[in-house]
Amino acid sequence: VPEKPIINKAAILQGDIVESVPSTGTLEAIRRFDVGSQVSGTVKNIYVDYNDIVKKDQLLAEIDPSLLQVQVEIQKANIERAESDIASQKVQLEDQMRQFERTKNLVERGLQNQQQYEAADLAIKTRQASIASAEKGLISTRANLAAAELNVKYTKIIAPADGVIVERRVDVGQAVQASMSTPSFFIMSTPLDKLKLTANVDE
Repeated sequence: VPEKPIINKAAILQGDIVESVPSTGTLEAIRRFDVGSQVSGTVKNIYVDYNDIVKKDQLLAEIDPSLLQVQVEIQKANIERAESDIASQKVQLEDQMRQFERTKNLVERGLQNQQQYEAADLAIKTRQASIASAEKGLISTRANLAAAELNVKYTKIIAPADGVIVERRVDVGQAVQASMSTPSFFIMSTPLDKLKLTANVDE
């Protein structure tokens, strides 16, 4: 006797049809980036290590600033010397201008000749040119000071963004050279609460 067919009854429902495809892939951070130094020197301190979670602007490491600080002091001394030289030349210019007025009066009265008048005038112009040159040099020296102070600031290695230290590449006492490229201190990744999945899926 043939078996009676089994009939299943169900209410009609509306919904999504889901078809899953198994695959294997790799979870990784959304972005990885190098954190390095813009100046050369010896690594003085390291404050973080592999797997540490860091925040933007957190101090990660320091380079010994001693040699770079010397450059700051040299440029400050150069500025003081230049300012003193300019002040001295301005005093001399004032004296030469007084002498010029006396010579001019004497020439007008016929007591000195035209050559002495022209020599006094030339001395003033020469002094003015010398002061202008010194003032331009002072601008350059102030720019050198700003650069030297910036280099000292660069001895502090700061986290550029929130993230995780995934690799440390330097040790305390190690010398780093910032010439053609930036020495890499750490490799950081974006925070690991958001990851990207790379996987192959059959079509």
